[in-house]
Amino acid sequence: MIEQTTSPATQRSRAVLRRYLLSICLVVVFGFGVFVGRSTMKANAATESVSNKTTSSETAQDIDFDPFWDVWEKVQTKFVRRPADQQQMFYGAISGMVASLGDPYSVYFTPEIAKQFQEELDGTFSGIGAEVGMKNAHVIVIAPLPESPAEAAGLRAGDYVAEINGKTTDGLTVEEAVKQIRGPQGTVVDLTIVREGAKQPIKISITRKTIELKSVTHQMLPGDMLMISISSFNDQTLPQFDQAIAVAKEKNVKGIVVDLRNNPGGFFDGAIEVASEWLEPRQVVVAERGKGNGPRKEFFSTGEHRLLGIPTVVLINGGSASASEIVAGALQDQNKAKIIGEKSFGKGSVQEYEELPDGSALKLTIALWYTPNDRSINESGIQPDIVVEPKKQGSEEPEGYVTRRDPMKDAVVLRALQYLNTKK
Repeated sequence: MIEQTTSPATQRSRAVLRRYLLSICLVVVFGFGVFVGRSTMKANAATESVSNKTTSSETAQDIDFDPFWDVWEKVQTKFVRRPADQQQMFYGAISGMVASLGDPYSVYFTPEIAKQFQEELDGTFSGIGAEVGMKNAHVIVIAPLPESPAEAAGLRAGDYVAEINGKTTDGLTVEEAVKQIRGPQGTVVDLTIVREGAKQPIKISITRKTIELKSVTHQMLPGDMLMISISSFNDQTLPQFDQAIAVAKEKNVKGIVVDLRNNPGGFFDGAIEVASEWLEPRQVVVAERGKGNGPRKEFFSTGEHRLLGIPTVVLINGGSASASEIVAGALQDQNKAKIIGEKSFGKGSVQEYEELPDGSALKLTIALWYTPNDRSINESGIQPDIVVEPKKQGSEEPEGYVTRRDPMKDAVVLRALQYLNTKK
């Protein structure tokens, strides 16, 4: 292939793009370096693995990149509002490459969005306090966070976000939608929601504030029962979960209710360690399969197994996704807990998260999750053992929607306690 003559600036841009294309295309699958909320792999391990990787024959193709450079050069020389921002063109090119995969969970983050994404995983950010995702090519609310502006304004799991500040969400990625929804504390965002059962779209105005995620809360319930609510799996989950376990041991509880409703997921290692507390040593928690229903890779229980043998119920609903589905599926298949509520969201794909040198990042789907009994989580979700759908109260929110405020008025919690009382 003969390369066309270009300006020094374009040659420099091309060299930078090639380096980034290599760093993205040569990302490999690391043993435990998978992503539910964030990868646990180290940068030096990534560098070593990339340097040792050879081009696979199944991905090697003879691609003529001349049209790409032709367009790049024409934009630089002919665009009416030139000079065009080469950095934005560069980011846009990579974003388009990843978007062409047709997978809503494979995304390239610019440095700005990567920083916001990291802040959310760390447990603090400014916005409305709702986890959103993609379903049927629409932006959908997976779960409003407990005691958040989104919950207070009436946003619900399953709501489709049709407009943000009067502009349609058609064609937006999840990250683009999040960028528009989030904003400085005290500012207002207007959402137009399409809700199942509602005759007309619903307009909701929400005042943003700084969100500090409380991952785990716990409280004693009648009959020496302990309720542990996990809103997401983030950096705070394990130390806060340890506090709940300490109460379980101190009170010698007769049963445990684990509330994973509206838990959108989070860190993979957090899901493994939480589920492990009910499991026996070396029991399977979850498995993954890569391309073409490939070999099954299993992940086993770890830790001290401090809740082993305590009768347990896990609550799930349509807002329970990803890491929370791993926990529910593991305890269900290993006969360590009864699952009560509604079918979960069905987000069972594995994302690898790779931070790049300039602060940008790549989140790439590399495999699918399976329960210990080899049930696919993706799209199918986790089916409860006992189905309990909250009662509708006209146009008002479902009974028990804000569970953590008054669990004894929650029909799903009451059904869980009824079951546990038979196991005393």
